[in-house]
Parts: sequence; structure tokens; C-alpha cells
Amino acid sequence: MHSAFILATSGSAWIEPATQYLSDAGLPAQCVTATEAEAVLAAAVPRVMLAPPEIVATPLLQRARRQGALLVCVGRAQEDVSSLCDDVLTDPVTEEALFRLLARHQYVAISVSDRAGLANAIASQTFGDAALAAELVEALATSTESDLDRLQEEDDSLETWRSVAHRVKASAHLARCEGFQRLAQRLETVARGGDVRLTGALAEVFVPTAHEFRAMLLASACK
Repeated sequence: MHSAFILATSGSAWIEPATQYLSDAGLPAQCVTATEAEAVLAAAVPRVMLAPPEIVATPLLQRARRQGALLVCVGRAQEDVSSLCDDVLTDPVTEEALFRLLARHQYVAISVSDRAGLANAIASQTFGDAALAAELVEALATSTESDLDRLQEEDDSLETWRSVAHRVKASAHLARCEGFQRLAQRLETVARGGDVRLTGALAEVFVPTAHEFRAMLLASACK
């Protein structure tokens, strides 16, 4: 299942980079044509939709928006179009701009399927042993809390972000939270590369997601 979809004219230069940025944010994206869009939206409402100004006003996208999808206009939007979408990205789309947009809308890189599949993910790691499963959940929650505390206590350095992202990536992998794992991997890579601004943009999504990840684990432990 795709968590995002892009509806745009074939050949639009922003499609390929936006698809990659969404994937790095934990939002696997599907590029669809106008004729394909109805079938895609009938199957499931995505979390995020990207479309150019001439398409955002279509009833199909507006219906999905009312059902909870975040509708983003890509390109120069007139005032009448701006009221029909939730946010706007300028073309060319940059990774920093996309992550800051997602942060503005309180996006976290944990899906409904991640939550539903947590128990099975933990069970598969512990061979069905309930005691071991409880220990693993507690260890993951404690580790995540420690990493969040470290971000609060230490200087806001690129090395700190790289190290924390690396550790959290492993925890997300064990819990099979693929979107969060991809986000952590991207943050680790960007921090290692020395890009301060992009690291900051990624961190705006990473930190709330880490808090939500820990909360999900703690809720699981109480069941």
C-alpha cells in the first residue's frame, strides 16, 4: 500500500525528486494519471497527495482531502486554488521544504499498519516467547527514551544526530516500522554528510516520530 500519491502531468520535473523525498520520509509514493486516480483513491485514502495547481481543485482530490488526506499543491498557486489545498510547495521541490511542510502538519513516520503489526513483529523476533517479547518491548522503549534524553542534554551537533539516528534505526527495524527506519536512515546519512539545514528539517519530523514510537511501545507493553 502506498502512503502518498502524486498526480501530475507526465514529464513534470518535480515528480522524481518528490517521490524520493517522500520515500525517505516514510511515505512510499505512487505516481498516477488522472484516469488511474479514481481507482487508487477508491482502494484507500493516502496520507499525502501532491498535485499541480490545475489539478488540486478536482472533486476527486477534494473528496480525499475531506476524508483526511493532506493535499499539497506543487507550483505557483493562485489565491482561489490555495484555499483548496492544505499547503503549497514551490517548484522545484526541495527535500528541506518537503520535510518542513510535513513537520508543520504534525506528520509522524508511523503508519496504521505499523501499529497493527507491532505485536507480530515483536513475536517474530522473540520466537513467540511472551516473556522475551515483554523484555524486548521494554528495551526498545528504554533505548528510545535514552536517545531522546540525549538530544535534550547534549549539544545539537551533527554527530549527535548521526549517532542517535543510527541507534533508533536499529530499534525501528526490530519493530518493523519501515517508514521510521527509512527516516532514521536518511537523517543519519544527511548528518554524516554535514548538511546542517537539512538535518534540522529532518529532525523536525524525526523527534515527534521517536516520541510516538516510544508511546506505541509503552502502550503495547500495557496490553
